[in-house]
Amino acid sequence: MSAHRIGVIHAYPNRRLLDCLGVAGYRVVLIGNGQTLADHPAVEAVLQVPLWPTDALFSAVVEYHAAHPFSALLPVNEGTVVATAQLSERLSLPGMSVATAVCSRNKYLAMLLWEAQGIPVPATLPLTLETPWEHVSQRLGSQVVVKLSDSMNSQGVIAVSDEYQYRQALTALHDMIQQTTDVDSLKDRNRFAYGHSSLQLIAQSFCEGREVSVDLLLRPDGSDQVLAVLEKEGGQGPYFAESASVWPTSLGAEHEHSIGQLALRAARALGLTQGAAHVEIRYQQGVPRVLEAGLRPGGGFTAQTIELLSGVDVYAAQVGLLLKQVPVHAVVGEWGAVLFGGVVIEASGTLLAVEGMQVFEQLAELRELVVLARPGDWVQAMPNSAQPHYCYYLLAGASREALLEIHQGIQQQVRLHLADARGDS
Repeated sequence: MSAHRIGVIHAYPNRRLLDCLGVAGYRVVLIGNGQTLADHPAVEAVLQVPLWPTDALFSAVVEYHAAHPFSALLPVNEGTVVATAQLSERLSLPGMSVATAVCSRNKYLAMLLWEAQGIPVPATLPLTLETPWEHVSQRLGSQVVVKLSDSMNSQGVIAVSDEYQYRQALTALHDMIQQTTDVDSLKDRNRFAYGHSSLQLIAQSFCEGREVSVDLLLRPDGSDQVLAVLEKEGGQGPYFAESASVWPTSLGAEHEHSIGQLALRAARALGLTQGAAHVEIRYQQGVPRVLEAGLRPGGGFTAQTIELLSGVDVYAAQVGLLLKQVPVHAVVGEWGAVLFGGVVIEASGTLLAVEGMQVFEQLAELRELVVLARPGDWVQAMPNSAQPHYCYYLLAGASREALLEIHQGIQQQVRLHLADARGDS
């Protein structure tokens, strides 16, 4: 076991993260949540503390560090990127600056930085609950996306096209921010991270085209790596729960390369000089525009997809960068295409039964399947859910077309049967 102790501040850590860090030889301290993973061989300790307010969190980490020094704190969970940077600075540990972390979490600050450096972004306006629809539509057009300024997932993003929808969206997002942070993490695991900026809401012009995500590793010497460029399926609103991300994209290799370079510019424009980044880009009238940049690896099965495509364990690579260890370079993967998808929960209610899961049986292309809910569980649809999926699956095969066909079959066959809040089926 390595002498290096790595702290991970996370609202919902998973076993694969621990597997990756454990194989690399690191000792892991889970901070914030993770008692159910305390038996993992890579886990040295679990500091079970609330993630907000941060007083107890900071005290627990500082106290533990005094007795058992950390080598680094790893930014993995989007909602704890700022706290990770703040604690790294306080403890003189390696990591991104607090200013960089704050800019990544505040979409309006990020947009201002990107605009100033010539990086294309959607037209963006700061909002209050009193901002009139007429002002927004005149500036941004008839199709607008209203967002929480500090949300980095599909929750808190609503497309609107008239004053009624606009007002409904503002109310929904405002109510979300006003909810207590002491919530069931299985129902709203990111609530603790929202609403801390002085600017809580923004509006952006709607980008009607294709959407891609780009995962990166940045190095101080500029030998940056584009680990994956994935094209997302769907996303025309009013909500944006994702059903699939696939490589290769429909853009072609040349455009994938240029998108990767744009993502690198966006991450560096926020001040990141080393570490992982996950950049979301969407086309508007043929122009790729940067929507957001999370300074941590992508979620879902993104890490597994990266490993299939390049052989890089992004979590261990992050630690290696922080500790200035020998970099791990990507290798050519053996697969012609990779897709990870999810079955989206379309309505909120109690899950009664699920049909069609036999579609996964004897599926040669299936690499991993995770079921996130069981009959009897309450499940939530967008816009109130931070986890609007019943299951995730990872496919690898020879061609994009073949995987998309399998994905469509899964989407058609898996059906959720719910009882709503009144008990009706």
